[in-house]
Amino acid sequence: MNTKSDSKQVVRTLGQRLTIMAILGLVVITVLFGINQIVQKAANVPPGNGQGTGSGAIAQDVSVWTQTSKYDFDRGLIYQVDTSASPGDVVLAIKMQTVLDQFNDQRYINSEESQNISVEDGQVELLPLRSEGVLVSKNLFPQHIVRVESFNYEASIPWRASVKVQFSKDGVNWYSSAGTLDGWDKLSEGSHDIDLSNLNWVGVSEFYYRMAFDGGGLLGFMRPAVKEVELTYAAYHTSGSIASMVFDSGVENAQWDSICWEATLSMNATITFEVRASDTFFTRDSATPGWTSVEAEAVSNNSYRASVDLPSGRYKQWRATLSTSDTSTTPVLHEVRVYYY
Repeated sequence: MNTKSDSKQVVRTLGQRLTIMAILGLVVITVLFGINQIVQKAANVPPGNGQGTGSGAIAQDVSVWTQTSKYDFDRGLIYQVDTSASPGDVVLAIKMQTVLDQFNDQRYINSEESQNISVEDGQVELLPLRSEGVLVSKNLFPQHIVRVESFNYEASIPWRASVKVQFSKDGVNWYSSAGTLDGWDKLSEGSHDIDLSNLNWVGVSEFYYRMAFDGGGLLGFMRPAVKEVELTYAAYHTSGSIASMVFDSGVENAQWDSICWEATLSMNATITFEVRASDTFFTRDSATPGWTSVEAEAVSNNSYRASVDLPSGRYKQWRATLSTSDTSTTPVLHEVRVYYY
């Protein structure tokens, strides 16, 4: 009898312990779930102050609208910016520019180093009674550029005469278009392009050319001439903008908590932001509502934030203006996040 009673007591005790363990397990699961929810909410809080009005008061849950991919940015309205050069980023667009020398004056000619040539009547040519001559240009670049593209010329080269050209980025070392030091490119009769992409001159601020004229040994009779020179180079636009798609928050009179963005800026580059909002739907290129400029604060090296005087409304839009004073560099916009409630 005692044996059976003891067995029942053991079973009862074991059952109680299992019940307690199950309850404790549920408590642990509940606590962990709660912690996970807190972490997820914390991930949605903008950097800096927190939720609510951007003042640090924790009052409302904040939602976030993020734009960070090429697809996101392409849904906006872009002007003189590029979303394809580095997909997922917005940079200033590159434009092709030219420097044209029609030889109507001495503007691009280094007269101290040029010899036995005349520059007049829209062309440069070998002087009479001279067998050889040299034309050396001044610096053709007005500013830093992204890269050198091509050199176009129009030449008149009589029989037995010749003209050749070489290029420099410092006025000291001279190269052919293939990048050969002290090398030359021979010019041909007529109008032609010389591809300079193999020089790989990126971010330079100087460009010179030097031409050597040869009369073919017939003094005064064979006078080769060049009528026009045009240099093509790539440079960034000095400014451009991107206006986002219009975002529907789904909430009437939705408040901005803040707008945050990630960007890489060089010394001469800036990105400024404007925002607008309304409870009445508007398109991305609508004239109204008006834009409000925001005052940015740096959160870290590449992170920025604005939270003051942001307009309320269900429909929201931002516009970023990228600018540079050095056309060989561009600001880079990586990501934009709008926090609202």
